[in-house]
Amino acid sequence: MKLIVGLGNPGPAYEGTPHNMGFDALDECARRFGARFHNADPINGLLARAKVGGEEIFLLKPRTFMNLSGEAVAAFATKKRIAPEDILVLVDDADLPMGAMRWRPKGGDGGHKGLRSISNELVSQDYARLRIGICPEGERPEDLETYVLTPFSPKERKWAQEIARRASESTELAIRRGVEFAANRYNGVKIEAPEAREATRS
Repeated sequence: MKLIVGLGNPGPAYEGTPHNMGFDALDECARRFGARFHNADPINGLLARAKVGGEEIFLLKPRTFMNLSGEAVAAFATKKRIAPEDILVLVDDADLPMGAMRWRPKGGDGGHKGLRSISNELVSQDYARLRIGICPEGERPEDLETYVLTPFSPKERKWAQEIARRASESTELAIRRGVEFAANRYNGVKIEAPEAREATRS
């Protein structure tokens, strides 16, 4: 049994933004696995269930907002007795260039408040995470909060959808063959954006 978590913020205002790449990647996983999301009451999130390679898989989109993601993750993991080692988190990463992906079997939060919340609530950093790059090559925007909450342009959205699709491929491989195998295949892979993303928008 494994739990796959996509991080993002709920609601139409946040759809199609870089900060919701984790949600987008998890949506692609649900499509790939033929799963449908439903309310996970009393846990504050959307949940889907699937079988991958004969293993039971749960997909969770916390609806706590990003900075409190760990509340939903820990509540569900406790309910189902899922160990941190069986949790995979899909998350945006402002320290990676747009289109890059990087698996890590465990580790720190890298300054990401969603990961920090999960680590704090699980009292563990021993969960895998797929970091999905969202920033321009060699350029971290000065106003990062505005940048990650600004919707993609139509051209960028096509790129983001392809990244999410590739992330779902990588996630399936991690489920079937292990995180290290997926890391060897996908770490360093980069899909170029259709156009350079501006650090600020007028």
